Amino acid sequence: MNTFVKFSAFALMTALLSQPADASTVRRAVSANKSTSLGFFHVMTNMGAGCQQPARPKMLVERAPQHGTVVFLCSHHDGNQIKNGCKGVPVGGWDVVYTPARGYHGPDSFRIGAQYTQYLVGGGDSYSSDGFELVVK
Repeated sequence: MNTFVKFSAFALMTALLSQPADASTVRRAVSANKSTSLGFFHVMTNMGAGCQQPARPKMLVERAPQHGTVVFLCSHHDGNQIKNGCKGVPVGGWDVVYTPARGYHGPDSFRIGAQYTQYLVGGGDSYSSDGFELVVK
């Protein structure tokens, strides 16, 4: 194998390995001309000992939707509604809200990320990324 091919293969592998992990992809239909909450993003730790909540994650739009907008709205939800929730504890986080362009019907997609500062015991950061594939009806 010549040097150029070896270098190209190495560069491709380096690029692929440096991409953030894809935590999940949400697929769903949303209504045209209407804002839709696509989920509640929160961080909880120590669920068995009082349900502690560290600092809110920093939310980022990694890839914006082409046919609408996405915003993060600060909110609180009842812990009873959170999977493995904390009964009676209000949980702070971010609602992910998508609004399609007025009159648009069809597919749209975007990707968000969250950086958890002071999330891990002993310091350090964590990052997760989620994709959204929508059909505006």
